[in-house]
Amino acid sequence: HRPMKNRLTIVLLFAAICINAQVTLERQVVSCFGLSGSGSVIISSTAGQPEYTTLIGSDHKLTQGFHQPALVPLVVEYEILLGQCDEGASILILDISGCAESVEVFLDGELQLPPFTGLPPGEYNLQFYAGSTCQVSETIEILEPLAVGCDLIFYDAISPNGDGSNDSWVIENLETLENVQVSVQIINRWGMLVWSSANYGNDSRAWAGKSNDGRDLPDGTYYYKALVRDQVFEGYIELIR
Repeated sequence: HRPMKNRLTIVLLFAAICINAQVTLERQVVSCFGLSGSGSVIISSTAGQPEYTTLIGSDHKLTQGFHQPALVPLVVEYEILLGQCDEGASILILDISGCAESVEVFLDGELQLPPFTGLPPGEYNLQFYAGSTCQVSETIEILEPLAVGCDLIFYDAISPNGDGSNDSWVIENLETLENVQVSVQIINRWGMLVWSSANYGNDSRAWAGKSNDGRDLPDGTYYYKALVRDQVFEGYIELIR
């Protein structure tokens, strides 16, 4: 036994004289095959799958076909950026496409404007809504930030002139990390890697303003990237001789 469906009933009164022709009434197709006359027929439109029905009256034939438009699902692309140490996480919305051009975004049931930043650890419900048939939701879990390296202080300048002060780049509190290797990359203003170390230390392993082949690098601003386990620390260093 099939469940009953909600039906919209339309009564059409028409007179037609046609041979192998069709007339479109809104989204209903009426076809006449050599038959003529007048009369009435009942057309039902059912939500859900398309239905096609041929009804024959006393002097006419009608073929019903209700076209259902294909629904394009709402597709959302987002990115989660975990915070470092006591910084909150961020949720960035990269792209929204599909069944609507204008979409409202809700975070935990509250209408907000992305991006979402400074989020503490926990679960968040992210919902994108453009009507009852055009919506998508996602539950996102923000994890606790890694504590490793949270007390590190990265100096922002060195002056390798041999006076014994700031002759090499220092990462303060690096010695508090036990059995943790810290890798460092130094990149110049043109994006070229000029120096690197897989096991950095504030001793002979520190960067002293030279390239990997031992040449003195020119004064200027350099970019550093330090990897401490799964955390990446980035910033700038001024080299002044």
